[in-house]
Formats: sequence, C-alpha cells, structure tokens
Amino acid sequence: MFVTRGESEFEVSIGAVDGEWEGKIVEYNLSRVVPVVHLCHNWISPDAALLGVRRRWQRLFPEELDEDMPDFHEALIEPTPPFAGVKSLIPPSPLGRGVE
Repeated sequence: MFVTRGESEFEVSIGAVDGEWEGKIVEYNLSRVVPVVHLCHNWISPDAALLGVRRRWQRLFPEELDEDMPDFHEALIEPTPPFAGVKSLIPPSPLGRGVE
C-alpha cells in the first residue's frame, strides 16, 4: 500500500517471510536518490506486525490524529501456499526420476 505525506510517498507492507511476519515502511522522495527504509522488522504474528508498523508510523508522524492514520490492514499481504495450483512447465523425465 502507498501513502502520501507531503512530498514523500511511503510504501507500507506486511507479509509472511520464512514463517515470520515482516513489516516495512519505505519512503520515496524525488529530492533523494535512494529510498529511506524507516522500518524492516519481523514479528511472530500478523497482529504483532500490524501493531509494530502502527507504532513506527506514530513515531514518524506524532502530530497525526488517529482518525487520519492509514488503515494498515490494507498493507497486509496474505500468504499463499507455495506452488498451489501451479503446474510445472518442466516435462516429466522419461526415466521417471524428475529433472537431473
């Protein structure tokens, strides 16, 4: 999800990575060549990640009222099972042992 504040655009994401939940806040600004990473942290649950992202946002924008704060649930990327419903593009081996 992207949120604009002043001249900056913030990319906020929360997603499953290696069995944990990673929250990120990255700031993009035309006056800077390199994006600024304000948060990149892992938590054990999506709820903990949502709270962590919300806390960091409050530290970045302490004057922002709660009703003006973005709904970070929109940044939540639900995990999908790996290869669910995906058919292999590699043809089966004639020897029946897979690709070697």
